[in-house]
Parts: sequence; C-alpha cells; structure tokens
Amino acid sequence: INEDRAYVQVAHFPGRLDRFNIKTVGEFVKKGQAIATIYSPMLVQAQKELLEAAKMKDSNKDLFEASKEKLKQWNLRDSQINKIIKTGKPIEDFVILSDFTGYVWEIQGEEGVYVKEGAPLFKVADLSSVWIDFDIYEKDLPSIKLGTNINFKIEGLKGRIFKGKTIFVSPVVNPNTRVATARVKLTNKDYSLKPGQYAWGTISVSSKGDKSIVIPRSAVLWTGKRSLVYVQVPNIDEPQYELRQIVLGNKIGESYVVEDGLEVGEHIVMEGAFTVDATAQLEGKPSMLQPEGGKANNGMAGMDMGGDSKSKKNNDDEEEAEMDMSDGQVMKITAPETFKHQLTTFTKSYIVLKDAFVDSDENEISKAVVEAEKALSEVSMKGLNDKAMAKWHPALKNLKSLLKEIKSSSDLKKQRETFELLSDELIKTIKTFGIHNKVFVIHCPMFGGDGADWISTSKEVKNPYFGQSMLTCGDLKETIKK
Repeated sequence: INEDRAYVQVAHFPGRLDRFNIKTVGEFVKKGQAIATIYSPMLVQAQKELLEAAKMKDSNKDLFEASKEKLKQWNLRDSQINKIIKTGKPIEDFVILSDFTGYVWEIQGEEGVYVKEGAPLFKVADLSSVWIDFDIYEKDLPSIKLGTNINFKIEGLKGRIFKGKTIFVSPVVNPNTRVATARVKLTNKDYSLKPGQYAWGTISVSSKGDKSIVIPRSAVLWTGKRSLVYVQVPNIDEPQYELRQIVLGNKIGESYVVEDGLEVGEHIVMEGAFTVDATAQLEGKPSMLQPEGGKANNGMAGMDMGGDSKSKKNNDDEEEAEMDMSDGQVMKITAPETFKHQLTTFTKSYIVLKDAFVDSDENEISKAVVEAEKALSEVSMKGLNDKAMAKWHPALKNLKSLLKEIKSSSDLKKQRETFELLSDELIKTIKTFGIHNKVFVIHCPMFGGDGADWISTSKEVKNPYFGQSMLTCGDLKETIKK
C-alpha cells in the first residue's frame, strides 16, 4: 500500500453509531458515499442553535455565521447546513459521508457503539498507486541507491515485466533477516497489482572501470562451504589443469565475482568441470573428494568384475555416459537398478526433511536428518562402473557433509541455507543417475539473494525456505522424469 495514499476515516463529532454501512475489508467506497448514521446530542444541540441564529440573522449576522462555522468544523457540508435551515428542524439521525475514495483495508467502527470525536471508523487506501518493497541483502546494498532502475516480475502476473526507480532505500538493516528495504512506486490504474503479492526484481550493475574477475556459475564446483575451479597450468605444451579454492563475492545473473584466488589472464575450465574432476580423481590427483590427492583409481578396487567387462553385456555397468546438453554440468549415467532403488529411498527421506522445513518443526527436522543419513548410508556402490564411481564419490561426500551440517546446527535459518545446498546436490545426482519416481524441481525466487530450488513429489508449492510465512512462494522450474 502506498502510505501517501492511505487514509483514516474518522467520526467528526461524538455520538452513537446507529448504523454502520462498512461491513467487510476490501469494500470499495467513494468520496461522498453514506458510510454511517450517527445520533449525536451535541450535534442536535448545535443544529438548534443554528436555527435560533437563523431567525435573527438580519439583526445578528455574526451569530448566524458563527453557528454555521461550528457545524462546518464538524465537517458538515453547505448542502447539509442549508437543508437544516430550510426544513427548520434538526436532524437527529445524521448521515456521515466518506471523506475519501479507495478500498477499505481495516475496519475499526462498530454498530451500536458510542464514538468520540476523531475516533477512527475504518482505514482506506487508494490503490491506483502502490509501493513495491524489495528485500535487499547486505552484499547487494552497494548496488542500490535512490533512482536505481529495477526490472521486476510479480507473482500471478506472469509474462509481464515491470520497471521502476527506487524512491526509498532503508538506512538500516533488519537485525533478524539481515536485509534492508528498497521501495519502488508504481502506477496501478487497472488495479491489477494487489497489496501482499510477491515480487522479485533484478538490477543492472555496471562494471565500467571495475577490474573484478567474473566467472560463470558452470565453472564452479562446490563442496560444503568451499568453492573450487580448475585452472589451466601455464607454459606447457599439453593442457593440464590444477584444482584451486577461490573466494566468491556477489552473484550477477548466472555469474559470480571472484574476490580472491584467481588472477586476470588465467584460464579456467568453464564447462565440464565435473568431468575434469572425475579424471583427476581416477589419476590420484587433487580433486573434490581428495583435496590432497591419493592413489590412482582404476575403478577395480572393491568391485565385482564378474568376467571380462569388454565382453559382458550388462546394462548396469556398461552403458556409456551421456552428456545432457541442457546443462553442461550434468552427465547422465545408467546405474544398476539396485542403486537407483536405494537412491529413490534416500530421496523419499529428503522429502520428509523438506516437509519438516515447511512446518518449521525443529524436532521433526532433527528426526528427518537422522533418517536421511541412514538412508544415504544404505546406498550401495556395488555394480557402479568407473564413470559412475567418479560421479558418485564426490556427490556422496557432499550429501553426507551437508546432512551433518544441518544436524549439528540449532539455527533454523542456517539449516535452511544448508538445505538449499543439499537440494542442489541431490538435484544434480538425480539428473545423473535417475530414480524410480518422477519428481519436480520448484524454484523460490525470494530465498538466498538469487532464489533457491527444492525437490517435490507434487507440483503443489509448499516452500521449505520460508514455511508458513511465504508458503506458496515458488514456481515449477522443471520435471525430472524417472
């Protein structure tokens, strides 16, 4: 609601509300519309004084004008005063007219109750102009100033892109949510924008004169709280890559600003970083799973070879990996049915954990994490071929680490932040190996600065990142078929 166009309708004189016409929040009222009938002994007496003064107006004009002015101070109009004089009788049940046009958003008056002069009857807002308040995370505050252009979309008005300039930026950060408010004013002549709707916006950040290094999201490997990239080793004939930990700053669209760890002019792997990591792991080089490196892994240790793998026709371990071109980070691998069944069971335990976050139930979250850890420990690697092993090892490590982090935290906000990383890891894992059930990826645009995904077995939106406070905030992003 644009508070510059929000008004309070008051009683202009004391009396008893014999009839109150405003019944429901959301009613539309017009200026001059009859909103109540009031009986006021003081008003009746003032009208009698006017009628007596009217009889002497030729001899005492000042008294007559003073009597009229007294009624005008109570917000009576000239037409009403003239009617009293014309009829020669005071009006006992006086009709109150609305001072404003707009939608009622709070009712305070009550029929049959005595009200004092100035008592609020209801609040009304002119919605032909509205405010859009955006939550701005601390890291993004330097990019927001008065007059900053924001392009935004509004929940329920898909396909429409709105534009506006910030008219206000909060000078303080909310200590609980760690966000500040940026406000845009928007004309709403067709009343299509409703107070309480969700909106999410983007701003354009100029990099002119800025020597920051920006890399695409696809180049980054995440493991727990570490961010890793593969950097090309310089001055050698055959390309080689080394794993390096970096520090990321602000996210800009699908890219990140690098605050530390890379130098201008260095070359990194932007697509297929997971494939490079899997190769490094097999060769015993530092990788996500083994930051210090280890023995070369030919994929034979601990595996049931069951004969010559080149001649054995077993779809569980001989299908070639298939690159999903819709996302360069996802490599589809055919896994044994037993593995897929166990991964499906783990996904079901994830859904239970997700539902606990929806309810913001800390006890249920604790129970669900324990069950998820148990289900994850029962996922067997037996029958996975080399490529599958190279993909599953880092995923397993990340999933275990993230569950442990949720389990060890007592801060619901931090648990939800870790749950976002858990969701991202499981989404990649399901896309890679597949499970026996169809699942849906739902996207919340409001969490974490740039939105967050979660997995659901239903298209119904129940947001685990905000719970009941923003339960239906989210849209179906994609469907992962079994």
